[in-house]
Amino acid sequence: MGLLELPPELLLIIADHLEFQSDLNSFAQTNRCTWAAINRYLYRFNIVNHQGHGIIKATNDNQQSSIQYFIDAGIRGLESWDCLPLFFASGRGAGAASDFEMIQYDRLISPLVYACTGGHENAVNLLIQYGADVNLNIRPQAQSPLHTAAYYGHESIVRVLIQRGANIEATAQSVIGDGRPLHFALQGRKLDAFRILIANGATVDSSFFHWAVSAVGNAWEFLLAILETGIDVNCRGDKFRAPLHSAAMNGGTDVARFLIQKGADIEARDASLSTPLHIGASWCNTNVIKILLELGGADVHAHDLKGNTPLHLVTTGLGDHDEIGTATILVENGASVESQNNHRETPLFLAVRNKSVAMTQLLIEMGADIEHRNKRGETPIYCALRTHSKPIIQLLYVEGCETEIQNARGETPLDISSKQNIRTNRFFCAMMDECHKPQREELEETREF
Repeated sequence: MGLLELPPELLLIIADHLEFQSDLNSFAQTNRCTWAAINRYLYRFNIVNHQGHGIIKATNDNQQSSIQYFIDAGIRGLESWDCLPLFFASGRGAGAASDFEMIQYDRLISPLVYACTGGHENAVNLLIQYGADVNLNIRPQAQSPLHTAAYYGHESIVRVLIQRGANIEATAQSVIGDGRPLHFALQGRKLDAFRILIANGATVDSSFFHWAVSAVGNAWEFLLAILETGIDVNCRGDKFRAPLHSAAMNGGTDVARFLIQKGADIEARDASLSTPLHIGASWCNTNVIKILLELGGADVHAHDLKGNTPLHLVTTGLGDHDEIGTATILVENGASVESQNNHRETPLFLAVRNKSVAMTQLLIEMGADIEHRNKRGETPIYCALRTHSKPIIQLLYVEGCETEIQNARGETPLDISSKQNIRTNRFFCAMMDECHKPQREELEETREF
């Protein structure tokens, strides 16, 4: 009797003796007869021997007929895929989980999440119909189906999940910490999904608005959607900062322009009395600084709680950008190189203290007084010696700084030098000797300690 003449019962007996799923699959594809007889058995085999993981591929590929085959073959546990092995019609319970499943636990993704990732709305509806949990997480604080659909911007699925009872305020871990679906929609730059979540009651408060300003880049449309809920454009957040402070920190030029056009206070003060221009200067965000100056007329002479002007803060080291360009813009717009903070220190003192050779040179070229004294009666050369910055020590000395002066405690620069490390002291003493005094045209680049 030929293979094609065997009754279905015998074909199933043969299939039952095949150990590997790959062999069973090959046998099923021999011809139409074997496929018709064994196909459903193949799904059953996957459920019993592989915990039904084949449904993941079927869902990912949007193969709705295959999903239905798995359901018809007895797959269960769609509502608890995250923490329990699947329960099968054969009666195998939680204790039947394989070692593979336990090892791969953190990598498991529920079929519903796969369907949400791919935007397969029909598959989503089918899985929910047969018990898939719309609030399912694969592990604590993992993304729920709604997080996934919001991130990928599948608006119709977002609506379906919300209608089926998905928790719109559920939190999940991400690069931003704990985030709600609303956070994920913004991260994925999916404006329509973002608006759907807001329209269905997602919480929008001042804290979220401040986060959005920092995270949105230049996608100001998301901020418009938030403001339409009634949030104040000048609402205060952490450290009493206004949203425009956050925009100045993160360099979103379109966002800064949008906030100003919507009435953001250009001179808003945070807890340290810093204006957005102070923040922009400390992060060297030149493009935002230009907007603050051109659109809002920001005050370049404003003093913060420590008395620092924006020009003082250019060398604070917070930014990784253009210090020279930032300082130049501020000075061109009226910032004074001789402005003093609460310690009676000019921007030159901070440039020296932060070891910024380029800023020190620029401020001197702009007319900064190298003999200006702070509250301690010290000039910038004292700061240079304390920070062991040999290039700046050399620069100030060549510019003609006084070395015989005394501070409020009667100490000369040489006294300060003697208290520093031996290399700094030797270097300074060598310059104090007229025969070793370097000439401007002979200056060589010196490594900084």
